Amino acid sequence: MSRFSLVIAIVLCCTASPTLAQQAAPAPQPATSATPLPSMTDMNIAVLRTIDKVSARTRTFDVPVNRTVRFGQSLFIRVRACRKSSPLERPENAAFLQIWEKSASDGKSHWVFSGWMFSSNPSLSAMENPVYDIWVLDCKNNATSLKPEKFSSEKAPDEAPIGAKPAVPVKSITPPAPAQKPD
Repeated sequence: MSRFSLVIAIVLCCTASPTLAQQAAPAPQPATSATPLPSMTDMNIAVLRTIDKVSARTRTFDVPVNRTVRFGQSLFIRVRACRKSSPLERPENAAFLQIWEKSASDGKSHWVFSGWMFSSNPSLSAMENPVYDIWVLDCKNNATSLKPEKFSSEKAPDEAPIGAKPAVPVKSITPPAPAQKPD
């Protein structure tokens, strides 16, 4: 039997008997509260990629958690948390970033972004800036950059970050583990 006739036979079989195809597919399981959530592990270093859209300059940073790095003349990036999914789960890296810009004219800083960024879907929570773009590439525990970064001691702006809610420790953002049933 040729490949073409095999494909035709499969198409005819599946279209002629939809109930057979439906019986073969497993029924979707309803989501329950006992469904385990994907586990994320805290990491020490976030790997970020930046681009200056004016000069087309890109740079990759290894930024430790709770450190601030400067990009360009006016942008400051602080990593507050970096988490990586288990190797058995769908690949995902998430970093909580605080980004502010210091005005060259008056020297005042203002928030540009504060929130989680995800490596698998950068557009889900992106920084909106006409000059700079930032992406999370990875979370890891060891720095592999050949050139160490110069970290900044720049203070974050005094006003609340963009989209800020009442102060919540970063550790409490992780969903609680499913409740165990008593034996």
